[in-house]
Amino acid sequence: MNRTVIGLVGELASGKGTVAEYIQKKTHASQARFSQLLLDVLNRLALKTNRENFSALAQALRKTFGKDVIGKALKNDIAHLKETVTLIDGIRIKQDVETFRQFKKFSVIYVTADEKIRYNRMKNRGEKAGEREMTFRQFLKQQKLPTERQIKAIGGKADFTVTNNGTLKELHAQIDAILTKILP
Repeated sequence: MNRTVIGLVGELASGKGTVAEYIQKKTHASQARFSQLLLDVLNRLALKTNRENFSALAQALRKTFGKDVIGKALKNDIAHLKETVTLIDGIRIKQDVETFRQFKKFSVIYVTADEKIRYNRMKNRGEKAGEREMTFRQFLKQQKLPTERQIKAIGGKADFTVTNNGTLKELHAQIDAILTKILP
């Protein structure tokens, strides 16, 4: 199958989910999320679904089974999907980028936004336990978790960059321009 795979990388609350949702609507893409695999395990173990536990679980899996273990699991999942376009949300380490580069048509989009904007988004969405109560100082500390450390470096080598500081319309225009280069 001639599959196009789009990997999204970005800091906490940069807008990866919003970008993924828009691309899905435009292309009918399937989606693979690193966080979903981790969420499934945390829920099965009846553990809190906070950022610290997501990070600890990812680190434990990578330490025990290899840095690319989660990426390989998602790559295997993607290989069985029927859609010709697949989004990978939440790439966090360079080994995962290397794993996905095995797909013939793979592109990385780096989604970024100013820290204060990302902090306010995170507090408003409350996606993970404790986010609504988090202080800016705690937010900055979370960006130093092991799972967050390589994001800027990966972003610096991404095929495309989206700066998500403006309106939804501006974000969509950036994505549309990228999609014309990625999709056949």
